[in-house]
Amino acid sequence: AALTQVAAVVALALLGNPAQLHIGGASAGANLAAGVTKRLRDGAGPLPGVFHLIFVIAVTKFTDMGAYAVGVLFGRHKMIPHISPGKTWEGLAGAFLGAFLAAHGMVALFGSKLIYIDHFHAAGLAVFLGAITVVADLAESVVKRCMEVKDSGHVLPGIGGALDLIDSLLFSCPAAWLYFKWVMTP
Repeated sequence: AALTQVAAVVALALLGNPAQLHIGGASAGANLAAGVTKRLRDGAGPLPGVFHLIFVIAVTKFTDMGAYAVGVLFGRHKMIPHISPGKTWEGLAGAFLGAFLAAHGMVALFGSKLIYIDHFHAAGLAVFLGAITVVADLAESVVKRCMEVKDSGHVLPGIGGALDLIDSLLFSCPAAWLYFKWVMTP
């Protein structure tokens, strides 16, 4: 279900029209590819919403990077050691710092392409997506604890597995869509 929600967010960002995509299991990917191909073939111009999708990915990933960098450099106080022994309160502050830097940096660089996202909404999205990203990381830690594994996979060594790369996006993409729909819709 979470993968279907991510596919829906990506489709809405790329196609701009929810009527152009039928979310239903395996057909979502095929319909997304067909819709993007049709828009490009018909010369419909730039894909609407692509900068919003890049915004969400940037804020999410900068949240992860900020938490890691600040946590490794300055982390002393454990946040929830029985769930994730490496998470610190200092890392949490770094997560929000990374989210704010990414959100306001994207608005400064691509403000005209980020329709309805001004610095006010950038701050709101930084707090919202930053919190969601941290919760996603903790949720993955809970799953790993329940499964009694240290890493979620071995395909990508050194980063804890493929799930560690996408766990935050699985939560933040649907959350961003809800923010765009309920808070930013004019």
